[in-house]
Amino acid sequence: MEKGTAETFTKLMDLCRKAEKQWSERPLPAAASAPAAAPSSSAAKEPEVAKTEIFVSYSHSDTKYQKEFLQHMAVLRQFGNISLWSDAEIKPASLWRDQIEAALHRARVGVLLVSSNYLASEFCIDVELQYFLKAQSERGLTLVAVILSDCYWQGLENISKFQVLPQDKQ
Repeated sequence: MEKGTAETFTKLMDLCRKAEKQWSERPLPAAASAPAAAPSSSAAKEPEVAKTEIFVSYSHSDTKYQKEFLQHMAVLRQFGNISLWSDAEIKPASLWRDQIEAALHRARVGVLLVSSNYLASEFCIDVELQYFLKAQSERGLTLVAVILSDCYWQGLENISKFQVLPQDKQ
C-alpha cells in the first residue's frame, strides 16, 4: 500500500469529486402535492447541499489501513463536500446491522479496501459488496476498489470486472 499511495489517493479523490458532481447535477424528483413553504421573515438561507457519503468497506483485520485511508481523505472531508462512514462510527449498544444497512443506503460511493482479509470476510463479500453491486446498477453508486496488498482479488469477478486502484495492480 505504501508504494504509490499518494497517486492512488489522488485518483480516489478525483473519483469522489466526479461522483459528487454527478449526484449534485441529478434532477430532484418533484414533490408530490407538497404544500408551498410559508415565506419567512428572516433572511433567506442558502440551501444546504447534501454531502456525498462514502461508505468504507474493510476487514477489521485491516483497521490500520482503514485509519490511514480516513487520514488521507481528511482534507476532502474538511474542505470538500463529502462525509466518510465506516463501522467505526457505530456506538456501543447500537444495533450494528441496522446502522450498517442505513449507511449503505445513504452511500453514493463505496470504497472497498481489498486484501486477503477482505476476501476472506463473508460479511464484506456477501453483504456489503453485494449491496454495492445492486446499488450501482439501481441508482448509480460509484464503486472503487483499492487493493491494499497482494491477494487473489482477480479471482472474484465482482471486483475484477472493475478498474482498481492502484492501476498497476492489473
